[in-house]
Amino acid sequence: MSPVTWPRRAPRPPLPAHPITDLRATEPHATNSHATNSHATHAPAPDLPTSCATRTVAIHGLGGIGKSTIALHYASGYRAAYPLVWWITATAPAAIEAGLASLAVRLAPLWAREATTEERVAWSLTWLQWHPGWLLVLDNVENPADLRPYLGALSGGHALATSRRATGWHTIGAVLPLGPLTPAASTDLLCALAYSGRTLATAERHAAAALADELGHLPLALEQAGSYLHQTGKDMDAYRRGLRRMLAKRTDAIEPERTVARIWEHTLRAVTARDPLAVSVLNTVAWLAPDDIPPRSPFAACPRPCPRA
Repeated sequence: MSPVTWPRRAPRPPLPAHPITDLRATEPHATNSHATNSHATHAPAPDLPTSCATRTVAIHGLGGIGKSTIALHYASGYRAAYPLVWWITATAPAAIEAGLASLAVRLAPLWAREATTEERVAWSLTWLQWHPGWLLVLDNVENPADLRPYLGALSGGHALATSRRATGWHTIGAVLPLGPLTPAASTDLLCALAYSGRTLATAERHAAAALADELGHLPLALEQAGSYLHQTGKDMDAYRRGLRRMLAKRTDAIEPERTVARIWEHTLRAVTARDPLAVSVLNTVAWLAPDDIPPRSPFAACPRPCPRA
């Protein structure tokens, strides 16, 4: 079936009475504006199309640079300007189809219950064609070519993609490279997170600048380190010295990945000392998809350390 073929037994797409959104607004980085302030000016302008071809913008950069955070910041800030804002994890074609199928479930739940995934995808694409002015956020695209069968069938909307891939976008849309924060901005972010905005002594500011440099000015690393320091009250210089000793000899990852791994290793050691069971649960949850864990999951009442997956 062609992705734009009208699926059998499908209801007429309803007109949206109010903006439809699917944003993870309860996630920490959705409400914490510190990490996005220095990058927010990179977000594309909300130039709403009507009947023109779909406009696509791809934000690309290293892992931990803040691509998804910027996309969420933009989508949350301009959600009222779009009749539909839909977030799709776009790591592979199957994931893209699952995201489009979920739109049909949201808008036509009774029909979608009996429809196949292929029919749901076709219904959603038709709905988007009939209702211009939408925004699709395609997060963590592994291969830009995976988007062509879907975006090529649409017109009249915006697509905002995030990816580590810097190439392959020339036939799809505009690119927006995202680099690390400036030294001053990363120091401000670290201080705001670790010290909650209080006035700092010169030595504290210098210590924050040194740690920010050690972390490569990566927003994700800075946010994790700052949150840890705020919760524990640990001295910033002592924290930086501890990071230097961790994973110093590892060479099986690129530098940004090593930076984030060092932070997690430091945090997990501290959690282990306080409650080893918490680390066992974290190790198990890490194997799950990024969906909410049901209240009656096996982790809800686990009397003993859960076995690792």
